[in-house]
Amino acid sequence: MSETLAVKVVQGIAFGVITCVSVFGNSLVIIAVYKNSNFRNAYNFYIVSLAISDLLVSVLVLPPNAIFTLQEKWILGPFLCQLWMMLDVMFCTASILNLCAISIDRLRAVVTPISYTTHKWSVGVIISLSIVWITSLIIGLLPIIIWTDTVVSRLNETEICELPVDPIFATVSSTFSFFVPCILIIICYIVILSALKKRLTEKMSKIGPTGITEDATTNVVDVDKEGVTTVSGKVATNVSLDDSSTQEQNAGGTTKNMKTKDAPKTNNSQIQAVYKREMKTMKTLGIVLAVFIICWMPFFVCNVINSVSGPVNMNLFIVVIWMGYINSMINPIIYSLKNKEYRKAFKSILRCG
Repeated sequence: MSETLAVKVVQGIAFGVITCVSVFGNSLVIIAVYKNSNFRNAYNFYIVSLAISDLLVSVLVLPPNAIFTLQEKWILGPFLCQLWMMLDVMFCTASILNLCAISIDRLRAVVTPISYTTHKWSVGVIISLSIVWITSLIIGLLPIIIWTDTVVSRLNETEICELPVDPIFATVSSTFSFFVPCILIIICYIVILSALKKRLTEKMSKIGPTGITEDATTNVVDVDKEGVTTVSGKVATNVSLDDSSTQEQNAGGTTKNMKTKDAPKTNNSQIQAVYKREMKTMKTLGIVLAVFIICWMPFFVCNVINSVSGPVNMNLFIVVIWMGYINSMINPIIYSLKNKEYRKAFKSILRCG
């Protein structure tokens, strides 16, 4: 076997593994959220949107790219060439915009919890995801509309399917499709971590000598996540993990705070448990964001260099492109390793299968 053929075989196997694992993993994520009602919240709907973009990359973008790379020429015709490039840009843009949406959603949940919980989350998710996908579609279509004739002409002459090298477009598109969103995501993440630590410090400072919070009426917004809500007759009583009091509402709508000996006592360990859970969620999200940046940063850097300073080595360019595609298969692996609920859901789906 010649060295060139051996390289092609290794490439083909690698491309096949990346594609199959990505399709399998992202399908599991989508099915898990669909089948588990307790997964149906804003955060997981954004995760599903991210999984859909990664799944579409795996099904519609990776196979044509693998054929193109192995054949060293485009053999699928001019229409599929333009469609493939449009989908490639669109779905990869959707991935990073989904991550932006997730980061902003988590920021709102932590920094403005009252506003976040009093608004119907489904409406906000629909609006956010509509913006993500419409923006991604526009960004994907724009270069194809501008350079249709150039792409077709170049394909006919060289059998290469690619956009023309334009320094201004490459720099601007890379900046607004990747670098600016990355900066926004990092800022959101830093603010979220700072807010969580500040919240822990404030709650710990309210712990009295008996282990009960001195301010018994604070942070009622945690009720639907950590507390219990009971309804009996005309009286509704909310008990919060962070609240050793209850609120009794009479028929006239007035509310008064009442101490109840049955309410759970907020102590050091309970507050730390809540904080630990929140930090675990942020850690998983942080890993997803870090892996995304590590996978895609080399491509966007090479893309700008290729347009501004001259051609980048073709083999290097192939490697950085597929580094980006690898990101599509990694996220489900992160969820299964770092999130117990997703891990249980995946096992349940596979057992049923």
